[in-house]
Amino acid sequence: VLRWAEGFDALQEAPAFEDATRLLLLSSILDHVHYLRNFHKSTSNWLAMEMNGLAAAAVAWPAFTESESWIDYAVEMLT
Repeated sequence: VLRWAEGFDALQEAPAFEDATRLLLLSSILDHVHYLRNFHKSTSNWLAMEMNGLAAAAVAWPAFTESESWIDYAVEMLT
């Protein structure tokens, strides 16, 4: 997820990065976060990887209204 944020930031000044593309990418982030939040593995190393992705999305895109709850949930699941 952090690589997605880096790519997203790098594209901001590119003329070909249109608003529609920007919105599509952001909606894809929300789709990914929804999956991580609701359909993750309950145990194993995969849980750690998935919760890392969830927390990373919250840090990378704090403007999403639910981002704080994503971090809270990731920490809860990991502890």
